[in-house]
Amino acid sequence: MPKIVNLLLLVGGMIMTGFGLAAFHVAALLGFGMIVVALLSDRHRERLKKEKRSADIARRIAELTQAPWHSNKTLKLDGSHWMAVGLMLGGFASALAIHKGITSAPVHWQWVLGGAFFLTLIAVALPRSLASLGKPLLELDRDGFAMPIHGRIPWQEVSGVDLYQFTHRGMTTSILLFRVAHY
Repeated sequence: MPKIVNLLLLVGGMIMTGFGLAAFHVAALLGFGMIVVALLSDRHRERLKKEKRSADIARRIAELTQAPWHSNKTLKLDGSHWMAVGLMLGGFASALAIHKGITSAPVHWQWVLGGAFFLTLIAVALPRSLASLGKPLLELDRDGFAMPIHGRIPWQEVSGVDLYQFTHRGMTTSILLFRVAHY
């Protein structure tokens, strides 16, 4: 059942159980039954959702790995422009902190030093982020891989590949690491 139906069953069951405990025992049993049905149905819905996602991932992996890759076939991993936007906003906030610290009657050195520290970090990270705007973060093909900052690296120069995954608050993040000896 859809999630909204499960939630309505759960709330209705809780209300009926409360009403049944106060007055009619049959209503309490009916309400308890509604709660059980809602919980079981929601668990079934979540399991089907996970199975569908796993099947989609398995189908995509099979599609990418079973047939040999031709020289013109590529896998592109697109990035997001939000990193560049966040860095620009952080740079603006850091510049404002420096300005506020310098222009106040007694100079607030904590604002100046904090703003300068973050502005330095952002000055290093922003060009890397701007270089990859509008381009894929990673482009894999049969001959090697390419990244906007590092350019094309052939597979002969790669001495190792590692997939690092971690889960935080139910969201799995994957990081693909390449070991290139002569980088």
